[in-house]
Amino acid sequence: MSSLQENIPSGRTANEKHYLRLGWIVAGIGFFGLLVWAALAPLDKGVPATGTVIVTGNRKVVQAPVSGMVASIRVKEGDLVEAGDTLIELDRVLAQAKYNRLRTSYISALATEARLLAERDGLVGPVFPPTLSEPEFAAEAEPLMALQRSLFIARTQTLKNEIAANEQTLAGIDAQLRGLSGALAQKRQSSASLARQLSGMRELMEEGFLPRNRWLELERQQSDILSQIEQMSGEAGQARKHKAELQKRIQHLVTSNQQEIQSQLAETQTTLSNYRSELHTAQFELQHTAITAPTAGRVIGITVFNAGNTVTPSDRLMEIVPVNAPLIVDAKLPAHLIDKVHPGLEVNMIFSAFNQNDTPVIPGRVSLVSADRLEDRASGEVWYQIQVEATGKGKALLSHHTIRPGMPVEILIRTGTRSLLNYLFKPVIDRASTALTEE
Repeated sequence: MSSLQENIPSGRTANEKHYLRLGWIVAGIGFFGLLVWAALAPLDKGVPATGTVIVTGNRKVVQAPVSGMVASIRVKEGDLVEAGDTLIELDRVLAQAKYNRLRTSYISALATEARLLAERDGLVGPVFPPTLSEPEFAAEAEPLMALQRSLFIARTQTLKNEIAANEQTLAGIDAQLRGLSGALAQKRQSSASLARQLSGMRELMEEGFLPRNRWLELERQQSDILSQIEQMSGEAGQARKHKAELQKRIQHLVTSNQQEIQSQLAETQTTLSNYRSELHTAQFELQHTAITAPTAGRVIGITVFNAGNTVTPSDRLMEIVPVNAPLIVDAKLPAHLIDKVHPGLEVNMIFSAFNQNDTPVIPGRVSLVSADRLEDRASGEVWYQIQVEATGKGKALLSHHTIRPGMPVEILIRTGTRSLLNYLFKPVIDRASTALTEE
């Protein structure tokens, strides 16, 4: 009995050593296995970033294309609209009045130009442009064209009458000159005949065969004829001078009329060009008194609420968020990580706005990396813009959730794999290359 009791402690000691040895073996195997796993098991490595959901093409800002006063607002915050739907109507009264005034002035200038061209070219009447015969202008243009026809006839007839009056006077002067020419010829002939008689009678008078008073009478007649010739020559000279003045006056009438026509035509064509430009602007303003949606989507951010408000082309009236456009995630990547990221890398996305118990990690892919870094001048922050799209599997996982622009998203860009040992010892290895080298 005593010998059995003596053997019990030694048995316990043997068992304890056995289990202790077994424990160390298990611990060693576990530690070795852990080392093998830490050295060989691949762990994802990646670049974290934060972003927000945006719509492809982003929001469309609605601005007034022209200045004006708001007549009515056809939509309210959150309304769904189609492209081309009227959002806001501006008052048309002033725009319509301006357009009508410029339109009338433009038509009148066209008709005036046609009349002046006809006067310049000596046509029988104005040739109006086909524009004035179009249905859009015909009713308004007809009385203006009739007015220009009447003005053409009146101006042409006035010029003709003035020229005809001067030509009639010219005809009288020509008749006078012809009469004077004939009379002068007769007087010169009579003077020559008397001169011959006087020459022959001088010897007879000196010899006493002819009374002296007879010779003196003939000499007096010769003097009268020469005086008449001189007077008639003076009258003919005055008539020719008057004729030249009348011819010059007729030429001046024609020239001054053409100069006036050319001046009026140049002024009319300049005015017409201005009216054409102003009419185009007025037509644009009239057509855009109805402000329409640039794209289909939901109305947000309305800034005009009451009729009577005045808007200008620089005013932001509202925004349209497309509802059917693809959604992407826009994120900021720290500048020092840009060498690790490129388009095509796989991404894990977590939508923090959703219940994390219901929403799995969404797979995606980097679709865009900006070509250069961006900088916030106020804060000095620099980053690269990246965009991420969900894969087909990711879209399927999100199909039961409503994704809205502006939602926050946490992103992990998968850049490869590494072991746990690499993760733990890489900082030490990187530091060792520069250790003990400082000054």
